[in-house]
Amino acid sequence: MDADAQENALVSYSLVERRVGERSLSSFVSVHAESGKVFALQPLDHEELELLQFQVSARDAGVPSLGSNVTLQVLCWTRNDNAPRCCPMELLELAGQ
Repeated sequence: MDADAQENALVSYSLVERRVGERSLSSFVSVHAESGKVFALQPLDHEELELLQFQVSARDAGVPSLGSNVTLQVLCWTRNDNAPRCCPMELLELAGQ
């Protein structure tokens, strides 16, 4: 809620929709309309998407409506998500182990 009164104090938030590759932005994230909190809708895979950049719009309910956009950047870090594999004994011997 901003410092204005009545309708001008009611702020709503939304994604500025766009495409991310072949998918819509809203398949990756959502924005709570009243609080502006951003939520990931699925795990973000570094190998598919290193950086997710998008805009969130905030608008009041006044007449005329006033608003602004902010750009958010989400960096997707990688982690070791591969199961460990055993190395054949021949390769270990060649490596001097």
